[in-house]
Amino acid sequence: MFDTLGFRSALSRFATGVTIISVQPDDGPPLGLTVNSFNSVSLDPPLVLWSLNRQAQSLPIFGQAGHFGISVLAADQIDLSRRFASSLENRFENIAVFTGTTGAPLIQGSIAWFDCKSRYYYEGGDHLIFVGEVLSFGFSDQPALLYEGGKYKVAELHPDLTLSSSISALADKVGINREGDVAYFLAKASKLIGLGFHEELKKRGFSLIDGRILSHLLHHRESIVGYIANAALAPQPTVTKAIDRLCQQNLVQRQSHTKDRRKATVTLTEKGRDLARFIVEKSIQYEKAQLAACSATDVANLLSSALDNIIRKCDPMTDDVPEPMLETA
Repeated sequence: MFDTLGFRSALSRFATGVTIISVQPDDGPPLGLTVNSFNSVSLDPPLVLWSLNRQAQSLPIFGQAGHFGISVLAADQIDLSRRFASSLENRFENIAVFTGTTGAPLIQGSIAWFDCKSRYYYEGGDHLIFVGEVLSFGFSDQPALLYEGGKYKVAELHPDLTLSSSISALADKVGINREGDVAYFLAKASKLIGLGFHEELKKRGFSLIDGRILSHLLHHRESIVGYIANAALAPQPTVTKAIDRLCQQNLVQRQSHTKDRRKATVTLTEKGRDLARFIVEKSIQYEKAQLAACSATDVANLLSSALDNIIRKCDPMTDDVPEPMLETA
């Protein structure tokens, strides 16, 4: 026996928009109902479809009118969706509408609308499928109202798209070409976020590279110079010179490798560990201050997740070479 209820639940997992299908009969008041079976059919000719239960009392009216209107609801029009799904007699009472070519009432504020001439009718089991030719249409950029799993929902950008979309929006705002500007925005943001922290390091006689070396070593029992250079975002010779200075200040210890200086092992001293903890705490404080204007979602999706994905895709050392053991104590 076919599981009808299960089938209905499975179908509900397909997220759809929410529309109000409307009609203006020749001999009566306008009629409208909430429908999520709307879909596109063809661009040339411009055709769309929707379906209606064959037991619906409004079926004869839509079948005889020869036209219908479709209003795609915005995220803030959930009350309209509920109203036109109710048993109210005059659902259009006190509702702001406009009309197109056919005279069917269309909802003001909807994110898209289509004024259609009925072209075809198809039997679809317990539903009748209406196919209409679009005579006129319009749309806006407002967020859409969605319906999935028996609940109303609102669409958001996927985390994988948030970074590029945000950069594009910023590029439009400042009026520069978006092509090839991702690196510029990343560098600019990095500089501004870390500006105060960098000044703090300078006052204490340390460079940004010094801070990155100490921070990296704080999270590892030990690390080799090649890994440290990658973490410090600096050439290996520059990092080696910085480690020389830190050794002289008794902040790190180095165990040389007989054949390759890049494989020399470096660890923090107790003095260096205390300084590294202080540096990391200061870095977090400055970062939080700079990101105070961002929501938690922005930070998690845009900054942390998206930038981490870029690093993992672009940095060959991230996945191909294992990091030393993480600090557990």
